[in-house]
Parts: sequence; C-alpha cells; structure tokens
Amino acid sequence: TFWITLPPLVTTADRLALTTIRQEHDYEMVYLTDRRIGLDYITQTVNWLVKYNLPNPYAVLTKGLTGQGKAETVKFIGAEAVLEDSPSNLKEIAALDMWDVYKMDRTYNKDAPGIPVRSVEEFCYKVMGL
Repeated sequence: TFWITLPPLVTTADRLALTTIRQEHDYEMVYLTDRRIGLDYITQTVNWLVKYNLPNPYAVLTKGLTGQGKAETVKFIGAEAVLEDSPSNLKEIAALDMWDVYKMDRTYNKDAPGIPVRSVEEFCYKVMGL
C-alpha cells in the first residue's frame, strides 16, 4: 500500500491545467509514466490517480511497457512534450532530441537539460503556448 499513501505533488491549479489542456486544446492523451516497482504497483497507481482526482491520465508504468526507461517509453507513445524531474531521465530524453523537454525546477536537477518550470500548471500553459 506504499504508493496509495503518498500525497500528490500536484495542486488544484495543476489539475485544472491538465483538464484544460485535454478538453480545450485538443490534447486527447495525457500520460503519467512511472518506474514504480513493488507488490501490486499497477493497481496502487491507478487507485492513487482516482483518489486524488487526477483528470484521466493514461498511466504508463515504463518497465512493463518497453522494458526500457522513460526515454524509450515517451518515444514509443509519441509524446509531443515531456515533463520530468529526474536528472538521468532528463539527459536520456533530451539526447533523443525529439520533443520539448521541460523539467520541474528542483535543486537536484539544476544542471540537467530541459526548460525549467515550477509546476505542472506552468508546464501545461507553456505547452499550450499561453
């Protein structure tokens, strides 16, 4: 039950921006990619998304989909823009040079590639060009 007990890092404004990007700007699919592991992590992830009322993202648990990391997964799903915080994932994704790569502005990833944003909301509005 570890994953279901974690509080969300997204705010109400973040959830509203995710809803807006899907409904008003023709982005039909918003993917949550994760490398979670453990007992029943898929069910826990889906229950966590429902518990915190996240706006219908498609949950993709990366190891199960491609056997690879996030870079290969976002390539596989054809992402138009990527938001990430892990320095190693940011480097791998940016190296593919296929998308606009945004990074959550954190002290631990300041030297990693990516356009810094402070929130999911800011990411959504930058992707929508607002």
